[in-house]
Amino acid sequence: MKHSRLKHIPIVLVVVLIILTVSTGLYLSGIHFAGDFHIKLLTHKQLTKPLKCEALTPLNKVQPFYPASGDMLNLSGYYRQIRIKVDTSFAHQLTNEDSLLIKLGSSRHIISFDEITSHWAKHTEGDVLIYEIPTTLHKLHMVAKIQSAVAHTGFAPAAVLAWFLLLFPVVLADLLWLRYNKPCKKILNQLTTRLVALFSTLLMVIYFAVFMALNSYSDFVPLSGDSWEYQVMGVNFAKGHGIQRLSLLEPFGTYCFDPQETDSESLHNLKISPYYIVDTYRTPAYSVFLGFVYKLIGIHPYTVKIIQLLLLCFVAAF
Repeated sequence: MKHSRLKHIPIVLVVVLIILTVSTGLYLSGIHFAGDFHIKLLTHKQLTKPLKCEALTPLNKVQPFYPASGDMLNLSGYYRQIRIKVDTSFAHQLTNEDSLLIKLGSSRHIISFDEITSHWAKHTEGDVLIYEIPTTLHKLHMVAKIQSAVAHTGFAPAAVLAWFLLLFPVVLADLLWLRYNKPCKKILNQLTTRLVALFSTLLMVIYFAVFMALNSYSDFVPLSGDSWEYQVMGVNFAKGHGIQRLSLLEPFGTYCFDPQETDSESLHNLKISPYYIVDTYRTPAYSVFLGFVYKLIGIHPYTVKIIQLLLLCFVAAF
């Protein structure tokens, strides 16, 4: 009697997991924009009222953009919709000579207002004209949606916690069921180390092919966040300047920074770092790894990204 009841535990857990998966999938389906967003109005006309932007979360919560230097509006996260708000009296003055600079994640667009007026969905609220950025402007794969949702704290913490709490008993229950189920036991007894290794190798190849197709890797590194610090330390180590040297000890171009992904504050911090700076805050293993790769193949971030992807696929598959 006890054994018959135990047989139902994996089934119940799998059903709960399916329900959680479906609900999470519905939530993720409401995400059309994810990453860092930058929007700026390019015009010589005098603004009577500033341009405003806002984003809607998958649960329809409004999140305004934040003003930054040079009239740029910035926001990070994942959203269902992004809207541009312009005063109607000013919107009628905008022509083909005026445009919007829009950076969504890794994509960058300069769009004239004639095109915006002709093709974008819009509506009026009082004396404000609201344009909706088309979702086709930002190609977003499911993997990117998941990464963004998990990386930002706005993703329902209860759902994430439920996933982790449920995943362990589901896996444990399924392993026990496989262990004591007679047909499965016969199959498991026939598995060999060689067969498992071959299956894992095939799985690694599939993972690698899928993620190569989903991502576009450049031979540059963003000059922002902590990426530039590891890149500087890795290049300096490869050039023989020692470990954790966080200074411009080589010509600027040697570090392969992406001009399209340069944060002004990070650039300032890099330029003012004295030559003798040794960074003890960042963990040294990764910068040393970068340095060894650069010593062998030259300063090519694209190759490092491919090696890192292979390592991730290897760990996931095996």
